Order: sequence, then C-alpha cells, then structure tokens
Amino acid sequence: MEPPENIGKSELCRRILSYLAEHPQAADTIEGIAQWWLQDSPRQPSDSRLQEALNDLTAQSLILACRAANGHVSYSMNREKEEEIGRLVKGPF
Repeated sequence: MEPPENIGKSELCRRILSYLAEHPQAADTIEGIAQWWLQDSPRQPSDSRLQEALNDLTAQSLILACRAANGHVSYSMNREKEEEIGRLVKGPF
C-alpha cells in the first residue's frame, strides 16, 4: 500500500468536490471530511495533505470555511460555484 503522502493534491481536491457534488448540503471539519467524505477511498491522505487541499479549494472559492466559536473550522460547498464544481468533477482538473 502506498503511503498517504503519495495521494496527489489534485486527486484529493477532486474527491472532495465529488463528494460535495453528490451531497451539496454537506458541511464538516477536517476530521469529519477524512472520516466520512473520504471513507470509500482506497488511500487516505495525511492531515497535512488534506489541509493543503482544503486551503486550495477555499482559495479558489469553491468551498467555504467557517470558524465556529469553539475554534473548529467546518467546510462546505460554495453554492455559487455549484455549476463550476460539477464541470470540474467531470472534466480535467
């Protein structure tokens, strides 16, 4: 089995966006994303690789990050980008 670091960031971004395309109301923390959104993936990313992917998707405004009063950050789809996300999931990333 390959180490988690070998998962490419673009592959990880596509997996996150694919989940959101199927579950547009989803919102979760990095821990929940790793456990639930990526549970069917054959390879699990490291926390640092997952955070990099989430940061990239947030910087592109494809997903939104919301910090709660307890300091936890949850991530969700930017509904204004739903069509773009659908195209990205189907085409080259």
